[in-house]
Amino acid sequence: MCRKHQEDLCALPKKQPGVACPASAEPADILEFPHMALLGYGDRDNIQYSCGGSLIAPDFILTAAHCAFLSGKPVGWALLGATNRTNQRPKATDIHQLIEVAEVIVHPEYRPGRAYADLAVVKLTASYDLREFLPVCLNTVADVPLRTGLRATAAGWNIVGT
Repeated sequence: MCRKHQEDLCALPKKQPGVACPASAEPADILEFPHMALLGYGDRDNIQYSCGGSLIAPDFILTAAHCAFLSGKPVGWALLGATNRTNQRPKATDIHQLIEVAEVIVHPEYRPGRAYADLAVVKLTASYDLREFLPVCLNTVADVPLRTGLRATAAGWNIVGT
């Protein structure tokens, strides 16, 4: 499916200038990063958003394994279209879609406290709206030569600064 997403969706125009992270972080525009999802913990009436991930298919999000459980609570929700992690009330221009989590699959070699294999896949109970949200374009080439001088953009809702 990665190749299909790449062919079908990744050719869209991108508004993703090279931004150094985190020192030069700046607020994102609505749907500037349409693959980003906030992961929430707790009851629907009191969701705490504490991790993020990237849509990789209509009903899957790639995240860190350490996000599978936080403070003893499993991830239960995915919020798409948000630009502010702490504001529970969306802006008028925000396009939110809240989807419940069906299952979390943690990398079998992940061990808490270690960065190695800190990967998990979150399966959603429903597919997201493809008219607004797009999966991230994953690399499908097995051998990628290292290049210097290329810039990357990091997107998320973390603390800005070092």
